[in-house]
Amino acid sequence: MMIWETQVDLNQAEKEEILRQVKDLQGEEEIAKIHVWLDTDGSLAFQPYFARKINRVRRITGYFSRIENFNDAKKAELFDRVAHI
Repeated sequence: MMIWETQVDLNQAEKEEILRQVKDLQGEEEIAKIHVWLDTDGSLAFQPYFARKINRVRRITGYFSRIENFNDAKKAELFDRVAHI
């Protein structure tokens, strides 16, 4: 689901043109939202934000892996750890 965050009123043709320009930039990435505003010189500016999945890798007992691949004992060890800040 794409979200439009605008500080200006856009008609449908303007939204379609911005979306066309963003799709030229994006490649295969999914668009999460597009922020649109008036720039200091009065021109229309926009910033697309893409939905990206981040894979987090942890190291428990010497092995690197994603948390969903841990067995129950490794998950328990991870969640029992104390952060020393």
